[in-house]
Formats: sequence, structure tokens, C-alpha cells
Amino acid sequence: MPDGEQLRVFAPRRARFVMIPLAVIVMLGFIVIGIGLRGEGVEGFDLFDQLSLLGLGALFVGIMLWMVSVRARPSGSGLYVRNLVRARRLTWAEIVAVRFEYLSGDPWVTLDLADGTTLAVMAIQRADGEYGLREAERLSSLVDSLGTAGNPR
Repeated sequence: MPDGEQLRVFAPRRARFVMIPLAVIVMLGFIVIGIGLRGEGVEGFDLFDQLSLLGLGALFVGIMLWMVSVRARPSGSGLYVRNLVRARRLTWAEIVAVRFEYLSGDPWVTLDLADGTTLAVMAIQRADGEYGLREAERLSSLVDSLGTAGNPR
């Protein structure tokens, strides 16, 4: 059975370091613009306009935070993969191989599944460089040690 370190959650690193501060800057920008354009008449924003602008800023921030929310959570029984659009729970036996064609430009890890399909794991990204490579190796090691479907490379 893997230890707690091997079972820690997979999550992108660089995306968080870029998107979270960017989300704060975007929201502050919308707030400053909304306050700066306050006024009456044609040149200014009324309260409805300001609230609409804040709502638009909140929407942009929500999208940015949603983009960094991808995860892959390993457990003793399997892997829970949460990508942007879908989430899927896999048993270790369903995962046949872990592929990360780093040099050919794949943006993230891909799992070959026993049913012949593939599944992207957006939580392990090429943009993370060496960290992404180490995380791909950690996932591959988990599949090797916990999977029973075999792991042909």
C-alpha cells in the first residue's frame, strides 16, 4: 500500500501561480473601473451599470478559478480525475498505461484504459516542467503498484 506522500492529490502548479494572482488583478480592475466611471448622465455609470460590471468581473474570476480546479485524487482503490468538463472515478485495474509524451508536446498526461479508450489527466501538465514529469512518474508508479490490468509501456 502506498504511503500518504504517494497518495497526495495531483494538481497543476504553474496554472495556479499564474491564474490566482491574475484573477485578483482582474477583479480589482473591474472594481476600479466601476468606481472610476461612477456619475450621472451619458458619461457616467449608474448603480446598475456598476453592479453589472462587478458581475462580469466575478464571472471572469470564476472562469479563471474553474480552470485551475482540475485535480486527480488517488486512493487505495483508484483514481478520481476531475478535468474542466467531466469528472470520472477509475479503479486502478481500469488503467492500463500512463502516457506523457513530454518531448512531442502533449499538454498533459493521458491514461490508456482497459476498455480501449483514453482519458486526459489535466492535473499533470507539461507547463509545469520538471514538476510535471515527476508527477507523471508518481502516477505511473501508483498504476504499476496498485493496478492489476497490467501496465505495458
